[in-house]
Amino acid sequence: MTSRARVLFVDDEPHLLAGLRRSLHTRGVGWQISFAASGAEALDIMSAEPCDVVISDMRMPGMDGAQLLGRTRAAHPGTVRFVLSGEADRDAVLASAAVAHQFFAKPCDVENIIAVVDRVLTLRSELDGPRVRDLLGGIGPLPMLPDTHAALTDAVACTDCADQTAPRILTTDIAGCAEVLRLTNSAFFGVPRRFETVAQAISLLGPETLQALVTGGAMFREVAPGGETNLESLNHRARQRVELVQRIAHGQQWSDAEMARTALAALVMDIGTLALASGDDSPVQTTCPPSQLSSYLLALWGFGEDVVTLVAGVASDGEARSDRAAQALRAADRALRAVSAESVG
Repeated sequence: MTSRARVLFVDDEPHLLAGLRRSLHTRGVGWQISFAASGAEALDIMSAEPCDVVISDMRMPGMDGAQLLGRTRAAHPGTVRFVLSGEADRDAVLASAAVAHQFFAKPCDVENIIAVVDRVLTLRSELDGPRVRDLLGGIGPLPMLPDTHAALTDAVACTDCADQTAPRILTTDIAGCAEVLRLTNSAFFGVPRRFETVAQAISLLGPETLQALVTGGAMFREVAPGGETNLESLNHRARQRVELVQRIAHGQQWSDAEMARTALAALVMDIGTLALASGDDSPVQTTCPPSQLSSYLLALWGFGEDVVTLVAGVASDGEARSDRAAQALRAADRALRAVSAESVG
C-alpha cells in the first residue's frame, strides 16, 4: 500500500530540499515524492492531487508551517501532517502541537523519517475507508470531562505544585495522558528515550508550558454537551483495565519499565473509539476493531513501537504476540468485556 504513497516535503531552503531529494533517491523509497518551496506552492500541489503525507518546515516567509498544516487539515483531513523544523521555542511547539501529528527535528535523520512514514501508512492502509481516515487524521484536541478539565486548570494555575497534582489528574484520563505523551515524545524535545508515564512527561514540559497548553486550548478541551456519559464510560473502563494489568504485573514481579509500558497501553487502548465519538458529524460506522483504530492513532502521534504493537495485538487473539505483556492486556480486556456483557444481560 505504501509503495506508491504520495509524500510532499515543504521548505523554503533549496539546499535542504535538494539534500532530501538525493537521500531519498539513494535509498530507493517507493513513494511518489513532491517538493514545494512555500506553503502556497504546497497547497497548489495538493489541490491538483491530494497527498498521503505532508512534511513541512515551521518557519517560512508568507505562510508558515503551522498555517499550512492547519489549511491541510481543513481541506484534506486524512493527510498525515508532520513538522520538520529546527525551531526550538515554546511558541513553535504550541503552534505545531495544534495541527501536526509528529515533529521531526533538523538536521533530519532520513532513515527515521522513512521508517515512521512507512509505519504510519501501513497502519493507515488497514483502516476501512476514507471517512475513517479523515476523521482520525483531522481530529483536534481530544475531549476531557468537565470536572477533569476544571481540576487540571486549577492544578496548572499553581506553578509550584502542578508537577505533583497534574499527573494524578491526567493518569486517569485517556485524552490527557495521550496528549502530553504525544508532545513530550516528539523530536522537539530531543530526549533520547521515550516517556511512558505522565509524571515524566510533565516534568519535561515544565509548569509554564503545561499551563499554556491547558489554558490555550491547543491540546485540552472539555467534552461537548451530551457526550459526558460515553466519555466517562470509556475512561472508567480504561482505569479498570489498568488496575487489572497492574495486578497481573505485581503478581508476576515485572520490572517497573514493563509495567509502565503495559499500563500505558491499557489506558490508551480505546483512544480510537474516543476519537471517533468526538467528531462533529454523525457517528462513523467501521468494521475495524477498536484496538486497530487506536494503534493507528498512536503510531500517527509517535508513540513507541512497543506500545503500538501491544495495542494492535489485542485483536489478534494471541496469534501475533505471545509475550506476557500482550497476554495480560488481552486477559484484562476480555475480563472487562465479559463483565460488561453480563451486566447488559
